[in-house]
Amino acid sequence: MRILLLVALLAVQPAVARTPPVQVEDATIAWVPGLVMPHAAFVRLTNTGERSLRLTGARSDDFARIEFQRPSQSAFTMWDPLSLPRLIEPDRTLTFGPDGPRMMLFVQSGRLEPGDTADIQLEFQGFDPLPVTFTVRKVSPY
Repeated sequence: MRILLLVALLAVQPAVARTPPVQVEDATIAWVPGLVMPHAAFVRLTNTGERSLRLTGARSDDFARIEFQRPSQSAFTMWDPLSLPRLIEPDRTLTFGPDGPRMMLFVQSGRLEPGDTADIQLEFQGFDPLPVTFTVRKVSPY
């Protein structure tokens, strides 16, 4: 009887949120005049924990699809898919920026203008999604 009571109590306990140990900096969506979609998103992610982190994806209610891309090694295309997961070692930073890998945001729910914000959830293996607010700024996506 006591075992059943213990199991029942554990079943109704709220899950403990596991926030990834990440410092987020410069979460920016590049605004290009006249561009409706897609937009490039840039961010710096620093692992502040003691173990390696694996970035496995991203999602948002503001965009239908988010792709991770990197500069192409081919003369025929500018960007290639970036394979996931991306490993971030302790005390190391993964940068998504104009000159390197980036997140491409497709099919937005509304027009974006400088100063607007969009929420993107970054997904790390073994952790709850990390909500990050990105600000639309006038920066070159290239």
